[in-house]
Amino acid sequence: MGLQQRRRRAPAWVVLVAIGLGPASALAHDSWINRGRYLEYGTVNHCCGDHDCSTWPRADIEESSDGYRIRSTGEFVPRFKAQSSEDGDYWVCRKSTNAIRCFFAPSPGA
Repeated sequence: MGLQQRRRRAPAWVVLVAIGLGPASALAHDSWINRGRYLEYGTVNHCCGDHDCSTWPRADIEESSDGYRIRSTGEFVPRFKAQSSEDGDYWVCRKSTNAIRCFFAPSPGA
């Protein structure tokens, strides 16, 4: 294989990462959150912004009567700031500072 041919081929891991990240990035802006034009509690800022939203594992969320604690980060979202998730999953939307902009939780019984 000549030098020119080697330059044209991307390593397999680059291709796999691109395939894995591509749909996730596209889905963030085409999600029900963006289509529903949800806003950050008490502001006019849309939830789906520069750093977008992502689903969060149920096992990492501790629910109490006061709200939701994300075990892995120690962050707490008061119940009154949580919005209802349309797809039954937990979602976290972040600001550019990495602070939580919006938090979506499944409806009770979902």
